[in-house]
Amino acid sequence: MKVIMRFLFPVTLGSLALLSCSGQVPAGKPSTLDTYSSVVKRVRETYATCKSYRDRATFTWFLPPRQGTFATAFQREPRLFRFDNWYRLYSPEEDHDFILSVSGKTNFYKGDSSAGRPNEASAIGIVGPTTGFFGSSIPELLLPDVFKKDPFAYLQKPTLDASVLIGEDCYIIKGEQEEIVKDSAPPETWAIWVRKRDYLIIRMDFDTSSVTIRPELNPAIDSKVFSRDDDGR
Repeated sequence: MKVIMRFLFPVTLGSLALLSCSGQVPAGKPSTLDTYSSVVKRVRETYATCKSYRDRATFTWFLPPRQGTFATAFQREPRLFRFDNWYRLYSPEEDHDFILSVSGKTNFYKGDSSAGRPNEASAIGIVGPTTGFFGSSIPELLLPDVFKKDPFAYLQKPTLDASVLIGEDCYIIKGEQEEIVKDSAPPETWAIWVRKRDYLIIRMDFDTSSVTIRPELNPAIDSKVFSRDDDGR
């Protein structure tokens, strides 16, 4: 699944400079034992083997200006997945869309014409355009039996650095999105922040958007979270 966020006039990596206001320190070098491949492998294994996962996140699109939040809840056995998205466009009203998936079947989806799609893979396919790319990469990592392809496979010329973000030691995976359509637009630059202590992704910066995530690994999740009657907050 490829979510393409391209604009004729992409915002530069000035978004990364803003991190200096939120706890970033200058980038350093990772351990000589760490490589891009080894870090990505650990990230994928962490998401693919977790018993449960939960997050809250904020996202900003730069073109057009748009802000919002999303939340993910996942339980492996029995398979339960929920994704909630709150955002504002041009009206003061807050929109709330969500997907509730049980055992690989879309149990409920509030949203546009995609409602009623029959399975987890296609339902989650609407998450990326809703939130920015990161919204789709979390399900890819959590559900490797549904999404076989490595979401990092879209990165060209990847590099690995180390830094600190909001008091957390992190790896920074940087690269450019592969050119899907030749000469269609300049490749978008990515910076993916991976928390060293648990290999969870806590921030992703793109030319056109930025996402900050507060993840939990293997939390106890109340069963009511996976109910239609729960508002996801």
